[in-house]
Amino acid sequence: MKKQIDAAVREKLDQIKTNIQDIPNTVPDEMRRTFNFKGRKSPGVAEKVIGTVCDKDSVLYDPFMGSGTFVFAAMNKVGAIYATELDNYTFSAVQALFEEADMSCLDALFEQVKNDCCSEIMSLYETKCCGRKNYISKVLFDPAEGKEGYFHPSPNREIREGKNVKLLRKCPICGKRAKPFEAIDYDKLTELSEQSADRFPRAQYIVNSRINITASTGADRYDRIFTHRNKLALLILQDSIRKLEAGPERDILEQALVSALSLARIAMYGSSTDILYHVVGHKAQEMNVWMLFEEKYRNFRTFKRKYRSRQIGSCSAEVKMYNQDYASFIDTHPDLKADIIYTDFPYTDQVPYLERNQLYRIWLEKFYDPGYRLTREMLDQEIVLTDAEERPEKNSLGNYYKDIDNMFAHFAKVLKEKGLVFFTMKLGRAKYFKTYTEIVNLARKNGFEYAYQTDLVKTDPTIRKQAAFTNTFMNEIIAAFYKLDEKDRYWYIGNDNYEFLLVRKIYFHLLDAKDCVTLSGAVKLARDDLRIRYQYLASESDNEKIRRLLLEYFSVDAGVIQISDNRLYLDIEDSDALYTKIYDLMPVFIRRILERKGKFVLEDICFELVNALCDGNPKTIIQILEEEAIRVKLSA
Repeated sequence: MKKQIDAAVREKLDQIKTNIQDIPNTVPDEMRRTFNFKGRKSPGVAEKVIGTVCDKDSVLYDPFMGSGTFVFAAMNKVGAIYATELDNYTFSAVQALFEEADMSCLDALFEQVKNDCCSEIMSLYETKCCGRKNYISKVLFDPAEGKEGYFHPSPNREIREGKNVKLLRKCPICGKRAKPFEAIDYDKLTELSEQSADRFPRAQYIVNSRINITASTGADRYDRIFTHRNKLALLILQDSIRKLEAGPERDILEQALVSALSLARIAMYGSSTDILYHVVGHKAQEMNVWMLFEEKYRNFRTFKRKYRSRQIGSCSAEVKMYNQDYASFIDTHPDLKADIIYTDFPYTDQVPYLERNQLYRIWLEKFYDPGYRLTREMLDQEIVLTDAEERPEKNSLGNYYKDIDNMFAHFAKVLKEKGLVFFTMKLGRAKYFKTYTEIVNLARKNGFEYAYQTDLVKTDPTIRKQAAFTNTFMNEIIAAFYKLDEKDRYWYIGNDNYEFLLVRKIYFHLLDAKDCVTLSGAVKLARDDLRIRYQYLASESDNEKIRRLLLEYFSVDAGVIQISDNRLYLDIEDSDALYTKIYDLMPVFIRRILERKGKFVLEDICFELVNALCDGNPKTIIQILEEEAIRVKLSA
């Protein structure tokens, strides 16, 4: 049966849907355009949720900080924020965004870099149009075709009139910003090929075909997806940044360079930064490294100027971020107690972040700080389901569930009684029912109750395309779990929910019994089951707990216990009987969705059904039916 949630907490949860309904589920451009992070969430939605359930003295903890969305959203809503992030690259990028910096110093350092290397880098992209000097901003070409791929690239919408070279500025003679690739351009490439790029990283990646890192294409080699010219440009730029005095301002410039790597590679023309490791043979683009770097610098600068009140030290909240595994952080901070945990659920079989961010981390390790190395400890600590053959311990759903079990156990340590855990979630369709139900089960095992869920509709196309619609639910959801008082927790023995096993035992005993079974006889049966199954001797308090559960799940009349005809005994009843009951509930689900939303799609029905199944409380189903019957009678 579902446990009771504090009335004041329930009231706040019920306000969330109303408070977020007019908030666009989008990410601000200023945030999205800084460093490349797949799966950012809407800070506007998070801010409304946090404002609904928290006050100015609340403590918020984000165990999987990622791009920092929830830290950003909470900065002026709560008293203190703690956040942990396992990935050293992601942590450093967020730190560069949120830590206070001297903007005058930052601008001065950028000018220093510009004066030091801009002209040298731009010389690599020098060209001519109508006999006048100009610079290349982009070349569209077919890498697999060699020389021919530059002069006669595959047609695409960016190439008009055979002009596959985009120019930095308009030609003063023809007035165009594009021209055909010419002999002087190929001569330039030939000349540059004689310059050494031996210092460019040659590391090998962890192979994972899901994110296009395949050995057969050579995508597992770091240097495979960069042109020689861009290798030279990146090395020149990195050397210039390394000359600067260490400090947060230099870190911002380094993050701008690293962020530019995602488009400094050989990318599909018109490419976004989603697919980092794809080896492009045709319809590719080579982009000007200096222009990419300068744009990223401007983006970081714009973010920091616009969100001055969201910088650590400037916002009203005390903010502490740690580049650390969440579990070790919680274990080493036993006195920390949070009112709310707000994070992305670590269901990341589509986005194994430690593997995906190899492009950035390897660069930082080689050229900036050896501390950016990807360690075996980090790989072991990541909660992920990955196809990478090098990580067999992270290949199975069973091990993933163990990690989730451990996660909820640690959340129980750091969260106050009656505290809330909020997750943004988007589960694969094929795994939705099993995984979602198991998540609820593991939460209950560790002292939580499933308390709330609402769906979010994304309007931002850059976010909608992050996952294949055929494999995922289109609607992201916010799910909340409530930490129960010790006395109200579910009765688990090891990994077993004994409340379920108890009901199952009594259910089948009643089916087979030829005579009436008394309530006291059922209690004795449960005591014997505990002793035989677990060598567990029930105490007086256990006897009372058994009695209470039997009264909740079965009909008792004049001391005789019976199976109820009006209750769902999930995973116990005959499948035909369950099917009939669920079939009868479908019109109820549809009516409730239509009343709430005015329309529905398949995933809405799935949400309703899973919520009913996860609830584990037959009385809730009865209540829905009874309310519906009353409503129909009144309307008639």
